[in-house]
Amino acid sequence: MLVLWTGDGLRVLDIGQRLGVESGAMTPVLKRLEELGFVKRRRRLDNEREVEVTLTAQGRTLRAAAVSMQRQVVARLDMTDGDPVSLRATLRAMIATLDGYNGTARR
Repeated sequence: MLVLWTGDGLRVLDIGQRLGVESGAMTPVLKRLEELGFVKRRRRLDNEREVEVTLTAQGRTLRAAAVSMQRQVVARLDMTDGDPVSLRATLRAMIATLDGYNGTARR
């Protein structure tokens, strides 16, 4: 959902790349989000092999609740607003290091 909130109307492949996961692993998650009414999946007109994912009105509305929840978690953990950003950067660096150590590359 975070990826779609920053750029709606993305291909499954693009969402997977932004999250660092295989697009095949995205299918069950996106199917469930569609069943819940948060997203809509459809084949692209210019290339029917690709599936585009768009937010529904319900999916866009969910963003406000997620932002509120994030603020509550940050406050509960006694973090500043910038701490989650720093933590995410640190975790990404650790993943990159571990990927290099294992000889694998995240997609």
